[in-house]
Amino acid sequence: MKRRAIQLAKNTIVVSLPAKWVQQNSIVKGTELDIDVKERMLIVRKDAAAVASSLKASVDISGMSSSLVWNYLNALYRAGFTEISISFSSMSIQDIKSGHSKKTMDVISRVTDKLIGMEIIMQSKNSCVLKEVTQLKGDEYSNVVNRIFLSIATTSKDTLSALREHDKETLENIYMYSEVNINKLSDYCMRILNIQGLDDFRGSNTNYLITFLLEEVGDRYAMIAKAGAADSKEDINRQALDLLERTNSLVSLAHRFFLNPKKEHYVSFHDARNRLKKEADALSLSKAKVDRELLFLIKSVLDKLMEVCNCQVTLTGFV
Repeated sequence: MKRRAIQLAKNTIVVSLPAKWVQQNSIVKGTELDIDVKERMLIVRKDAAAVASSLKASVDISGMSSSLVWNYLNALYRAGFTEISISFSSMSIQDIKSGHSKKTMDVISRVTDKLIGMEIIMQSKNSCVLKEVTQLKGDEYSNVVNRIFLSIATTSKDTLSALREHDKETLENIYMYSEVNINKLSDYCMRILNIQGLDDFRGSNTNYLITFLLEEVGDRYAMIAKAGAADSKEDINRQALDLLERTNSLVSLAHRFFLNPKKEHYVSFHDARNRLKKEADALSLSKAKVDRELLFLIKSVLDKLMEVCNCQVTLTGFV
């Protein structure tokens, strides 16, 4: 689509807005628009705060399992909805994992506790309303991603220590709670990107992928903890644990490259990752189930971290 610039006054040039976009966004005389200058690009959008406040959804969760309700509401949160009206026909929801029923409002309340900035503001017999009570802050994105990296680093060290000490209780806590905290932060980052984006809007999609990949890394460590807790009395191959320790160090290397994307940091990470992948492939493990799972998950962590670094190259090109 092209538009001709119109000279309106000596120092004023105007360009008409596309009629379809004007109608879709209810633009009328006096409507305030956000205008961002990005080098040779000019970005025009309706006031971000006004758009966000109008994102409302009405959903019916009747017939859904507890895990599906969790995923459904979480998806709406990531998408940026600021008010979600929920209706349900039953006072209980089936939990597929346990095979037991749970109170519907208990499930909704637990989900809401993991959604930063959201609260239940109204509740009746067969419905409730979730609403954003803390305004989203787009400039928090980088700080929250740093917290995700640090949380993963802490989880990785705690997991290794618990595996070596056969500490089943700590492994269960990591599986149950550490992953939830990382997911909570990553969901908030995705919400920021969907509602406000970044100053360099071209990087929003790549940063969304980085956030998703970091969540996946956190999930892999939770799975390592779960596997270790299930076989806590069984000795884990010492070489596999040493490999996990060196894999943990790559979390810090990936974080360093994310903060300071220099070529030498990228090369350092890439070479270290390849060495560990080769060792993992050559490692002769016992037939114990926990050893096989650990090796598979270590490889997955290495691959996810490599993808995070590759995404950062896409964003910066070392420039």
